[in-house]
Amino acid sequence: MQLDQFFKIEFINANLLAKTKVQVLTELVNTLIHGGRNLNPSLIVETLQQRENLGSTGIGDGVAIPHGKTSAINDLILLNKVTEK
Repeated sequence: MQLDQFFKIEFINANLLAKTKVQVLTELVNTLIHGGRNLNPSLIVETLQQRENLGSTGIGDGVAIPHGKTSAINDLILLNKVTEK
């Protein structure tokens, strides 16, 4: 398995505007929806929030790897936030 097969242009958000954790999760899930996945955004955000409640997925310097499991998704999806320096 190579990670590049999971990175899809439609799941990249280059204009993330959110400031809070919940806003970031919501905006990333909306990227997933706009990218063509037919999912209940509230369910996915709730799944990610439940995982965050177990312990932060932040790894430092503004980087986090929010993740979760749900029966609504049966494959691996990677969402990316891209920032320019």
